Amino acid sequence: MQFLHFIQGSRNAFSGPQVGLFPSVFNLAEGANIHSNATCGDHSSEVFCKLELNSYRLPPSSHECAVCDLTEPSKAHPIQSAVDGGDTWWQAPSLQFGSDYHFVTITLDFKQVCQSQSN
Repeated sequence: MQFLHFIQGSRNAFSGPQVGLFPSVFNLAEGANIHSNATCGDHSSEVFCKLELNSYRLPPSSHECAVCDLTEPSKAHPIQSAVDGGDTWWQAPSLQFGSDYHFVTITLDFKQVCQSQSN
C-alpha cells in the first residue's frame, strides 16, 4: 500500500499508544479529466459579480464585478482552473443567458477503475 503510512508509538493522553494506518494527503483531482457543461465567457464576453455577505448595496459596485472571456487568457476562468492548483479559478456563467444556467454540471474522471468483490 504505497499511499498509507504506518504510524506507531504516538501517545494520546486518553487512550494510550495509537497504532494505525493514515493515508497521505494528496490532490485526488490532479491528473483527472474535468468537464463542465457551461463556463463564464463561453458564448461571449460576460460580466460576473461576486456576492458579498451582509452587503445591502444593489447593484454591486464596479470593484465587485469583472469580465470573463474565454478568448482572452487573462480573463478566462475555464473548468481546468478548478483542479490545476494555480491562483485562478473556474467561474460559472451568470444567468443573463437564460435559465439553462441555473444548474451547471461538473464531471471529474479520475481515470481509475474500482472493483469490489463479494464473498
